[in-house]
Amino acid sequence: METGNAENRAGYRKIQYCYNQAAILSFASSRWFRREWTLQELIGPANFVFFSKEWTEVGTKSTLHGILAKITDIDLDILANTKNLKSADVAKRISWASHRDTTRLKDIAYYLMSLFDVNIPMLYGEAWKAFLRLQEEIMKHSDDHSLFA
Repeated sequence: METGNAENRAGYRKIQYCYNQAAILSFASSRWFRREWTLQELIGPANFVFFSKEWTEVGTKSTLHGILAKITDIDLDILANTKNLKSADVAKRISWASHRDTTRLKDIAYYLMSLFDVNIPMLYGEAWKAFLRLQEEIMKHSDDHSLFA
């Protein structure tokens, strides 16, 4: 009887592991990772819980930070909260935005503001000019020349 219970527990763990792997693969291909505002949502909070579309917990930011780094190209140390966001150079932080889908060009600049702790006024109809204004504002607050890379 004891052996049977141990085998059942081992079998359950294997099923649970397979289920979690399938959930993570489905999770990794989600459109959510390409949305513009998810950059802030991933980096900002220290704790973050991910759920499948069936509302089953897939994992947390701390348990999934390795796969999150691969999916998003955000530095592992930033996602794991072992390094400060400002430790990533300007070009690197801007590169994280390059993998995002956005419906309005100006939104790229607006969602990047929080990554640089700067503020620019939101102006209607400016498209790429917002990004240029963001770069100017970053230059005022940083001596990191990777902005020009």
